[in-house]
Amino acid sequence: MALQATARRTGAGTAVDVTERIHRFSLVERMLHWTIAVTGIVCILSGLGWYSKRSFGFLLSVFGGGETARLVHGVAGIVMTVASVALIGVLWRRYVFRFIPQDWAWLKVSGGYLRRHGKPAAASETPVPAQGFFNGGQKLWAILALVLGVLFLVSGLVIWWPDLWKNFLGQQALPIDLIRWAYVVHDAAFIVFAPMVIFHIYLSTLLNPSTFEAMTSGAVTRLWALYHHPLWYAEVMGEPGGAARGSGGGSGGESAGEAMPR
Repeated sequence: MALQATARRTGAGTAVDVTERIHRFSLVERMLHWTIAVTGIVCILSGLGWYSKRSFGFLLSVFGGGETARLVHGVAGIVMTVASVALIGVLWRRYVFRFIPQDWAWLKVSGGYLRRHGKPAAASETPVPAQGFFNGGQKLWAILALVLGVLFLVSGLVIWWPDLWKNFLGQQALPIDLIRWAYVVHDAAFIVFAPMVIFHIYLSTLLNPSTFEAMTSGAVTRLWALYHHPLWYAEVMGEPGGAARGSGGGSGGESAGEAMPR
């Protein structure tokens, strides 16, 4: 398929303008996504201030300093987790938690992202498999983000309110060993989460800017969908061989070096 073209022909011979935009994300999905994004960044920055006051203590002042920054961090963490559960665990549950062979094939070749960008794939290289709405990498990212969100919430509540049970349930304060382990879990989750966020921002802005547009306007061009999500595109267009929305999404169909629409 010639991705360089600005139009293609359907089976009936009708010209289709591939620069036309098609719907991808609903307003609710986008609102939840940006809620997660904003609160996640707030948690990272305020958390860095508490993690190392010597190096990042200045960040605490951005959020009011002292106990105010602690409160902001805790509330943002709760909101982030609730929004993650609503978006990934509820709205996207039948898309994210369903893996098909194309997802594993996509993961084996890293979606073609590790190849030389802008260079044709060698004949010996495995082609990037066609994907639907979400690809294997996006599914794993979403699942890991959801798991980390839950770990943040549970460990954070233990750290934030060590006497939670005493105050609200009339029981003794939590054991000190449990509180210590909560700090370990919280810090370990942060070490994984922060690079994930940075990589996610890079992929959706500098590498694939149209992905960012999908989360602002809710729509993408047909050309972009045809390249990155060919099975989903076929389903949306009512063409044979289309995949359900949960079948995948991301790079697929063409070799990594062919005029990739970004």
